[in-house]
Amino acid sequence: MSTEKAVGRAIAMMRSNLGDDLSLDDMARAAMFSKFHFTRVFHKVTGISPGRFLTALRIEEAKRLLRTTTRTVADIGTSVGYTSVSTFSGRFTRSVGLTPMTFRRCGEAPLSRASPSTHLSTISGYLSTLCTHDGGAVFVGLFPESIAEGLPESWTVASAPGPYWLDGVRPGTWHMVVHPVDSGRSTARHNCGARSGPLVLHHRPSLWTIDVTLRPLRTFDPPAMLSLPRSLGPVLPSTPQAA
Repeated sequence: MSTEKAVGRAIAMMRSNLGDDLSLDDMARAAMFSKFHFTRVFHKVTGISPGRFLTALRIEEAKRLLRTTTRTVADIGTSVGYTSVSTFSGRFTRSVGLTPMTFRRCGEAPLSRASPSTHLSTISGYLSTLCTHDGGAVFVGLFPESIAEGLPESWTVASAPGPYWLDGVRPGTWHMVVHPVDSGRSTARHNCGARSGPLVLHHRPSLWTIDVTLRPLRTFDPPAMLSLPRSLGPVLPSTPQAA
C-alpha cells in the first residue's frame, strides 16, 4: 500500500538519523505527506505516534551499544539524539525499567508480581506462531499503548504454541504486546511478535478470550523497550501474574 511505503520511508529516515534533532516536519517530508496527514497515517499503520516510534528506535540502539561497546553513557546518549545525559538516562529508565548503567551490568529489569483479584477482569486465549520457535518463553503483557514500555498492567510468560492467562486487569484501554524472552539462544525467534488492541475493559469484571498469533516482525512494528529478565520461564495458565 502507498501509505505503508510512505511510513516505511519515514522509518528508514529515522533509523539513518537517530543522532539528529529530527522534527515532525522532517519525518513527514521523508514520507512526502503533510505533517498533519502523516501523523494520522503513521499512527494507523504502526499503532503509535511518530515521536514514540523514534524514541523506541533510539532506545533500541542505545541498548545495543550498552551491550556491545564500552562507550560512556553520555556518548551513547548523544549518538542516539539526546543532548543531555540526564534526559537520556531518565528516558531510558522509564522505558526499559533500568538505568543505563544497570542495564549494562545485568540487562534484566525486575517485574513485580501481585496476587490476582476477583474484582478485576481476566484475559485468556491461545498463542499460535508463524515464526521459528525453539521452545523458549514468550512474554505476554498489557500496556497503555501498543508498545512494550515501562511496567505492564498485567503480564505472564507462556510458550507458543500454547495457552496464556492474564489476571488482575483494571478497567481501562489496554494493548496486548507479545515478545519472545531473550534466552541468549536463538536469534531468529527474537524477530517475531504480536500485538492486539485496543482492548476496552469496563468497570464490571469480565472474562475475555483473545487468541494471538506471533508472526515475523515488520518494518512498522516498534521494538520492545522493556528489558525482560532472561530467567523468566513459562508459567502455567493457572498461575497468572499482575503488576
